[in-house]
Amino acid sequence: MEINTPPKINEQYFINKRQVDEVIEKPATNKPDDENNGVIIRPYIPVAVCDNLILQTVYLSKCINTFAEDMVLNDFNIQSEKDYTSIIDFWELNQDELCNQVKDYLSYGFGGAEIVYDTSNNVAEILQIPADTLHIRKETKNDDNGEPNTYFYAVQQVAGKEDVKMRLSHLTYPKSDDELTECFWIGGGRRSDFYDYPCWLECFNHVSASVSLDLLDAQKLADGNLISGVLVITRPPVSPLNDDDLDATLEEKMENHGSGVFTLELTTLNPDIPLNVQYVQISESNYTYLKELADKSDSKILATFKMPKARLLIDDTTESMNSNKTNTLYKIYSIELNNAQRPLEKNIRKFNNKYFECADKVEIVTPVFVDDKDVESQTTINLFDKGLITLGQAVEKILSIYPEFNNEEAVIDYDNPVYNERYYNGNPLGLTEPTEDESMIYNIGDYIDNAKIEEVFSR
Repeated sequence: MEINTPPKINEQYFINKRQVDEVIEKPATNKPDDENNGVIIRPYIPVAVCDNLILQTVYLSKCINTFAEDMVLNDFNIQSEKDYTSIIDFWELNQDELCNQVKDYLSYGFGGAEIVYDTSNNVAEILQIPADTLHIRKETKNDDNGEPNTYFYAVQQVAGKEDVKMRLSHLTYPKSDDELTECFWIGGGRRSDFYDYPCWLECFNHVSASVSLDLLDAQKLADGNLISGVLVITRPPVSPLNDDDLDATLEEKMENHGSGVFTLELTTLNPDIPLNVQYVQISESNYTYLKELADKSDSKILATFKMPKARLLIDDTTESMNSNKTNTLYKIYSIELNNAQRPLEKNIRKFNNKYFECADKVEIVTPVFVDDKDVESQTTINLFDKGLITLGQAVEKILSIYPEFNNEEAVIDYDNPVYNERYYNGNPLGLTEPTEDESMIYNIGDYIDNAKIEEVFSR
């Protein structure tokens, strides 16, 4: 008998997949803009489609926000002997706006910010422009020599307001456009001069599956039917029910039931029918598969950003005391961050060259997630404890790890025999019964003004 029809898990999945597949197989066509004598160039994946997936996928939304913050919210350096403190201060003061712009880039494949001037006509700040209001417009107009040329503009389009046309800061324009607002644009690469595919597109199937699974859970909770089974008890004294009546009775009784095991008692007038107890299991048999699919989808999203779970404060993995797995994962993540920072650093360098007359290389510092000092020092101690390095080598390495201890008093005197010896678990190597001529300990005694140390062995 059929008690409950499970919600359709694949409906929302195929809606999302169809939306994305359509724009990948047939990218958004450039729309003529007859009113402005130009062509509107849209991003590959519409912003609304991206938002529909990102806002419903907790892991994806957190990964985008965290990755952008790790990329941008750090120290800025300019590799030059000149003093560019004012330029570094500009970018550090505008980090939040730049971070929001990078979040747009990771989410939609592009991001824009308005360049704002102060009363002295100097660049004062940048203000992130919501990506859902932006697009690129291509126009053909005469250049300063009167010859027809093609120009590209960023256009902000807000309902109920006049369109705002802006120059792109990395392109050149005729003097007739000097009064236009300027836009700092991030986007473009192998496929287009202005747009990229969103960074999460490679794991789209898993993103959409995650959305569908969350909707499934929400629908089950809304239906109020989390019953794992029905305990049917049949006994006298009413007429027995046929299968159809039993189905209807079950559905009626289960409407107001919450979770757990639902108990249904039926009676019959026939005294010859003995007491009968039957358990009907109605839990979904594919629950294990769906749980594994959900975990797999979350892992694929994290893998797209090469982000360790611990970065999102998810601590569900265990590792041995001597394991460096977490450190290794963070190092891989740091490499991914550094690679993602390079195009951004290039754009900032162009910006600096145009507005601040600084063409030197820009570096955004990658955050340090793991302090390697503990790992290095412990490795050094382990090597010394197993007799693989001398005491002098161990001390020298420790001082390089903790330079705050490296002072005049910490100078290693290799004339001191103790620094050139190896130890195994605290015991000097190669010594059996020491003699006055061969013992390292007597050599040390000679070094410290022939101190009498025979008492050490007599104790």
